[in-house]
Amino acid sequence: MITVRIDNKHSIVVPDSFGAALFGTPVIAKRTVDGAFIPIPADEPVILFRARDKLALRMLYFYRELCSADGCTDFQLGLMDDMIGRFKAFAEKSETMKQPGSTLGR
Repeated sequence: MITVRIDNKHSIVVPDSFGAALFGTPVIAKRTVDGAFIPIPADEPVILFRARDKLALRMLYFYRELCSADGCTDFQLGLMDDMIGRFKAFAEKSETMKQPGSTLGR
């Protein structure tokens, strides 16, 4: 199995035993605390924000506030703090920050 980490909870996995329609079809999966991967169903929408998106860091701060207000676990809040730190570090050193959609998909 080949895995590419997206964040501390999710990875892209090239499975060898998930029962994918075609052997080796990549899936997005949640990693459990015991290290196992649980595939996210193909019909469940997911979203990806890149650190070079100049609005993403503000969105992460807002989402973290929502998590806290909703009583999320310290585990989830820690994941958010880690992601905020990674996005902030990238923004501070990056010369490639951009407005979302400004490259029109190019």
